[in-house]
Amino acid sequence: MENEYTVTVTNKFLLALDESEDPLEVLKVREQEKEAKKKERISEKENKTKQQQQQHQQQQQQQQQQQQQQQQQQPQDGQKTANNKTQKSRVIKDAQQPPLKAQETKKDQG
Repeated sequence: MENEYTVTVTNKFLLALDESEDPLEVLKVREQEKEAKKKERISEKENKTKQQQQQHQQQQQQQQQQQQQQQQQQPQDGQKTANNKTQKSRVIKDAQQPPLKAQETKKDQG
């Protein structure tokens, strides 16, 4: 039995079409570009998280300010009612009079 083996070899120096440039330098430049892109992505993510944190803090501060304003307004409202005269309750005459139909039914029964 005959066995056949094949080996493929790629020449990485084919990347350099210009003979004036060193292919290893071209590869280093590409790696540096990739690293720079990664750093940019990381910094963008960090900036986004910082912005989100700042927005969250601003929202919390606004909520705290609103709560403080509400707390300040509550005692003022209480002082206003204490300083003013108490309002007398008004009674509607119609509500005091019993309905006429109920009186008529009692007369019919008696």
